[in-house]
Parts: sequence; structure tokens; C-alpha cells
Amino acid sequence: MYKRFGIAVIAAALAAQVGFSQEIKTVFLTTHNDDGSVLPILIKKGRTLDAGGTEIGSWADGTRTQDRYFGLKRYDDTRLLLGVFGNGINENDPNDNQALAAQFPDRSLIWIDAGNGKPLGVALNIGVQPVAPSQAYLDAYGSIPFFMAFDVSDEGYIYVAFGEYILRYKPDGNGGFTGPETVFTLDVATYGPEDWGTNTLSVRGSGVNTIITGGQNGTGFYLTTDDGDNFKIAFTYTRTGWPPIGGPQSNLIHNTELKEEYVMTGGYGNNSGGNDSKFYRLVRNYENTDEPFGDDSDFFKAEGMPDAGDLDYRAEYIGAIAGLDDFPYVAAYSTPSWNTEIKTSPGFIGLHDMTEAALGGYDGAYVTSIMIPVYTSEEPRLPNGTTSSWYGTQGTLELNVPDGAPEGAFEIIWGGGIYGYGRFVVGDIDTHVSDWSLF
Repeated sequence: MYKRFGIAVIAAALAAQVGFSQEIKTVFLTTHNDDGSVLPILIKKGRTLDAGGTEIGSWADGTRTQDRYFGLKRYDDTRLLLGVFGNGINENDPNDNQALAAQFPDRSLIWIDAGNGKPLGVALNIGVQPVAPSQAYLDAYGSIPFFMAFDVSDEGYIYVAFGEYILRYKPDGNGGFTGPETVFTLDVATYGPEDWGTNTLSVRGSGVNTIITGGQNGTGFYLTTDDGDNFKIAFTYTRTGWPPIGGPQSNLIHNTELKEEYVMTGGYGNNSGGNDSKFYRLVRNYENTDEPFGDDSDFFKAEGMPDAGDLDYRAEYIGAIAGLDDFPYVAAYSTPSWNTEIKTSPGFIGLHDMTEAALGGYDGAYVTSIMIPVYTSEEPRLPNGTTSSWYGTQGTLELNVPDGAPEGAFEIIWGGGIYGYGRFVVGDIDTHVSDWSLF
């Protein structure tokens, strides 16, 4: 494993930034407790049953009656993109709200105002089945994918992970997007059927320097391209031991002084107690193009709030992770408890230190956190149920720093799988909104 020597000056400077401002402030927070007043489909509505006790609808055709989301990402200086996996409306039922379903289609991206969180219309209607899965995929998986993920490249291209495919949509110059182009197809016979989690896909760079990472079900993929249009697997990676890499993955994070590249991973299982679901760091030398990631537990340990109580941030139930190159923090979204007896624990966004390993300690120490007031008891899996929804474990985080922002200032963008979405800032960042890049 690599030693963290020779960057004490840089680490000390970053440590000074950690102390610059530790308060996470809310710009907007939209949750299912708003009862659709901001986003009309975002309500407390788990799966529903018919008179015979059978669940109504299916994710496979978009008729499931629970609203569900697959990420929130910044697109330009004024707009975010919210992924709507399911709008909670049964399109096969003429008595359901079909007009609202048309405004917020299943498997679509919705423009969101970055200032107040309000929807601004459909950006891209991906469709429940944007491309047909191969027979090999259907034979192995048994259905079309139950998950979907997306990210935005440096060029403003939208990449969407759907089963064995990664699709790409490009701006059409008129405010919309063209596509999809299939830029990657997974070899199902070799790797098995993939169902990319909401919180796994990450796109970095542009053109021939574009890198895509992600994965689920025990395997992470690192994809590169020779021509900017066709991607291939450079290597795969796993984290040894329990929990496996089947939970969230962060974006790629660089330490340019050490020439190191990190990806944060989490894992969890059904009926998780929480303490087996922290997050971990993998590391590689990014100058060695074919070197896979290795475990970095010698230099990183995710720590929750010291002496945390039941309603404090514990760095458990991790549903999403995000960082930035040469940055003093990494952020983690701690979801309410899942797939177990409903508890009263809320959600959290926590910040962790990324400077101590260079000074001889461990990265990952607790810095600060903010509570997201949503609870599993508010949206159980089934009516009058005693367990929470698995889809509450899903979420995304993104950190951004606009050009010209004050030292230590940045934003945190949160998307929750069923609970809502929000934007938060550390430091005085809103006065610099005009400095965001436009595509």
C-alpha cells in the first residue's frame, strides 16, 4: 500500500480549510413531507395492494404506484437534473392521474431550479425501455432492469446506465438532447447481468479522456475509451470482505501530489443492523493505466459523530458518497434504516476529513453533519407494513465548487431514492452562481 509522505505542507493547508467553515446550510430541501406542494409526484406513498392483497403495478412497465428517483445532478449555472424512475402513477389505470404522469414521465430527467428546487419541465424522456435488453440478459436477469443511473460529463453529455448498456445523450443545440447512442455493452456471459444502482455511475473527463466507473452486485467497472465514443473495461475491482461493493460508489477522486486515485464504496445486506454498512476507500496509482484498485483501510476509516446517540450521524446506512480532487472533505449520505423493522432514525449528510493521512493519521474523521428529517415510518414498504422500502437506501451526492467561490465554499447536492432531494452549501457560495460553467 502507498505511504502518505512528502505532502505535509499541502495537508496542513487543507486542514486549515477544514476549519474555515463547517456549517452545512440548506438552500432548499424538498421531501415527501411537503405532500407534493413543490414536486407534485413526491408524496408519501409506498406500494399499494389490490383487494386480494397483491401488489399493484410493476417496475417493468412503469405502473408501480410508488414514486421513486434516481439522482440529482447539476447541469449548468441555474439548473439541476432530477431522475424520475417511477412517478407513482399507474398508466394502465384511466382513473389515475394521467395528466400528471405526462408531466413527469417514468424514466425521465426533469429540470430543477437550482435556487429553489422547483421543477422546470422535462429535460429528457428516457423511457421505461430505451433500448431492448438482449435475450442473454433477460435469460440471466429475468426482467428489464429495476435500477437506472445517470451522470453528466464535462461536455454536458448525459450518460445513462441501463442494464447491460451505457447510453449517451448529447445536447441538440435547441435546449434538448439527441440519442440514445450505445457507448458500452457489458458481456453478460462473462460478467453476469448488471443492474446499475442509482448511486454508482460516475463519468469523468471528456473526449478520449473520459472515464466511466460504476457497478453493482459485487463488481466495480473502470471503463476507458480510445475514440471518445466506444468504451471498454480497463479493469474490474472488488473490496474484499464484508460488506461487498454492492452498495454505493463515489465519483473518482484524485490526489495529484501523490498521483493517487480513490473510489469510495459502501455495502449492505438485507436486514442490515447498520454497523456493517459504513463506507471504505479503494486506491490506485492513476499513472499506471491498468493497475486495479486496492484496499485503503490502512489510511482511511469512516467515523461518525463522537459519542453519537440514536438520532445522531453514525456514518451508517450509507446510500451515497462524493468527493472532489485535492479537496479536504468527502461527503456521505446516511439513509434511514432499511429492510428491517422500522426505526426512528432520520437521514443525514455527513462530511469527513481527507487530510490526516498525509500527516500520519487516518482520513475519514467526522467533521460535521446535517439531519434530513425523513423517517422510514413515514413511508413503509407496504400499507400498514412494519418494514421500510429497499428503495429508501438509494441516493446520490455531488460536490461542486464554482470558479471564483470564496475559499472553503462549496455545494452539496442530494438526491434521495424515495424521500426527496435538496441543495446545501458550506460557506458563501450563492453570490457566485454566475460562475457555473454552461454547456
